[in-house]
Amino acid sequence: PPRSTLFPYTTLFRSTEGVRTLNFQAMDYAGNIANASVAVKLDLTPPTLSITSPANHSTVTSSSVTVSGTVKDVAPGSATPSGVAGVTCNGASATISGSSFSCGVALTSGANVIAVQVTDVAGNVTAASLTVNH
Repeated sequence: PPRSTLFPYTTLFRSTEGVRTLNFQAMDYAGNIANASVAVKLDLTPPTLSITSPANHSTVTSSSVTVSGTVKDVAPGSATPSGVAGVTCNGASATISGSSFSCGVALTSGANVIAVQVTDVAGNVTAASLTVNH
């Protein structure tokens, strides 16, 4: 006999990264059949991050510095870098324009570690840091 519709049906399956289509079919006790499909995007690859300015271990005289660089994440099933959800510098949101980012960071006297993090829409994270002396 068909499985009861009072309880959800759960199954586990293994998949590789990319877009997969899952097809479902349900049948009631009268033999009526319904079909449904859903596309699932599996993204396990973290985005790339490159800090282009300032140089690591550089010394600046101003009390703040603009950190800039590039980020890229190609979402599964897409050839365009559309998967970046956000970039932060020391926890504050950066401005993103295309594949470039920038953020202002206040500096204190001495060595300042600046942590940059990019997150894609799937939650994958890449982090990098640099030290700027003031």
